[in-house]
Amino acid sequence: MTLINCPECDKEISDKAASCPQCGNPMEEENVQTIQHTAKNLKGNQALGAILAIIGTVMLVGGITEIGTIVTVVGIAWFIMARLMTWWHHE
Repeated sequence: MTLINCPECDKEISDKAASCPQCGNPMEEENVQTIQHTAKNLKGNQALGAILAIIGTVMLVGGITEIGTIVTVVGIAWFIMARLMTWWHHE
């Protein structure tokens, strides 16, 4: 639990409070949903990058070198970009 300031009266309240106990201002649920939605998208992108890297590695081991190399590099790059985006959006 973290403390945030009420946008209406500027008193410190819990981030889990549905409304401010001082002034009754309702807290925005929209921000929480947006953050959760963003987090799910970023985790999905990380998973996609990891899956591509694994598939590419399996292709390399199986002897499909040209396409395997491309898929591996794209998967690793995708995973790294998703991790950077996760770090960038972290609050």
